[in-house]
Amino acid sequence: GDGGTLLNISPTALLVDVCEKIYIAGWGGTVNTSNGFGANLGFTTGMATTSDGYQLSTDGSDFYFMVLETDATALLYGTFFGGNGVAEHVDGGTSRFDKSGIIYEAVCAGCGGSDMFPTTPGVWSNTNNSTNCNEGAIKFRIQLSDVDVNVEVDNISSTGCAPFNVNFLANGVNAQGFYWDFGDGDTSTLEDPSHLYTDTGTFTVMVIGYDSTTCAGLAFTDTSYAIITVLNGDLNTFAGNSTSICLGDTIQLGDTASVGHIYRWTPVTGLSNPNISNPLAFPVVTTTYYLTDSIGSSVIPCYKTDSVTITVGKDPSSFTLELTPACEGVHAKFTNTTPDATQFFWDFGGEATSTDANPEHNYNMFDNNDTITFITLNATGCADTLRFDTSGVAIINFNPDSIPNIFTPNGDNLNECFLTEYGAFNFGTAYDNCFYMIIYNRWGRKIYETDKSSECWNGKINDKKDADEGTYFYILRIKDAEYHGFFQLIR
Repeated sequence: GDGGTLLNISPTALLVDVCEKIYIAGWGGTVNTSNGFGANLGFTTGMATTSDGYQLSTDGSDFYFMVLETDATALLYGTFFGGNGVAEHVDGGTSRFDKSGIIYEAVCAGCGGSDMFPTTPGVWSNTNNSTNCNEGAIKFRIQLSDVDVNVEVDNISSTGCAPFNVNFLANGVNAQGFYWDFGDGDTSTLEDPSHLYTDTGTFTVMVIGYDSTTCAGLAFTDTSYAIITVLNGDLNTFAGNSTSICLGDTIQLGDTASVGHIYRWTPVTGLSNPNISNPLAFPVVTTTYYLTDSIGSSVIPCYKTDSVTITVGKDPSSFTLELTPACEGVHAKFTNTTPDATQFFWDFGGEATSTDANPEHNYNMFDNNDTITFITLNATGCADTLRFDTSGVAIINFNPDSIPNIFTPNGDNLNECFLTEYGAFNFGTAYDNCFYMIIYNRWGRKIYETDKSSECWNGKINDKKDADEGTYFYILRIKDAEYHGFFQLIR
């Protein structure tokens, strides 16, 4: 009590536990003193509490719980329990301790219609709902000597893929030692062990916490369980063997699908289906494909990755062409510019063929348009064909019908000399040894003649007098070919 002469509480429950600790519950206050139950009855005011008590203050009319050391030699625990300004009490016969030191009481609470009686979240009601006293149910756990353990998995999930490493926490209270059984034949005596599961299946994990030091000759234990699920993480993921294909070819990746597996390929470009185990691949450039093979839930999947590189050959055939005019024809020099070519085939338009990398060929410049065919192969046997139409090259495709039919030697530096240039075709000196041109006026008089392809008529007679405006006739011979026609001289 408070050390005075009055009785502070009316005891409601008494327990001596297995360690001979003494548990006492009771109440005191105005209900005792105001109802004439005895002149020597008092209040809970002044009774001793401990720093870990649930409620350290009292209005004098509360319940009081205490635990004494063996033989009542010391106070181990002391606390008040009750609402402020409310005289909680119990008429008796409804209070007890269990052997673990838990108090169970049914009491008169909230007298006067008060809601001040202490409650915890989740109880049946936090309010009195009566104009006077109502029944308050108390379950108060002290358990100074008992052992409590609660196994906890310190992982995101208790489900994983083999090999699956699990960190365990015992969360022990008063436990001095531990025994773990991981469900796969392995055990541990550590408080918070880690364990590696290499087999698949569902495993029941058990931890026993014990204390043999609190009470001499006695051992306290508590047991807790957890379930660990280990999925098959040994996936035979195979993206395929890296290889080379030719541009435009198709190759199959991966392997036969396994039941329950999910497949994802990246990148998806050049694949027939990125969500199956063995799609067809037809990349246009060298590509590395990555396969993710997974099994299990979407939250905790077991997965494995693999990759395969498909090298695509070859680069398109390409070449450069250098043309040099000559009386014997047009000399063409071909230079291969295809990066990975190892074999070559040239068709120069039906005239000849070659297998050289950089061949040369003479064209008759007065033939019809030609098509050059160039085929290359790389080291893996991939071929590419380029066809080149020579009609776009003026020096090969000479068309005499396009010789100018108007000539204007008037000093404006435009069209000052007849047949110096024919469009993009410049005769130059290349045909000096096989060239002849003669020009007549309308009466058939020869007024200009040359055998040099680099020369042209400037519109003067004997290079002195300006020729009259009018119609003129030309004859042009180049090697074995002859062309003739009319043109107008306008100043």
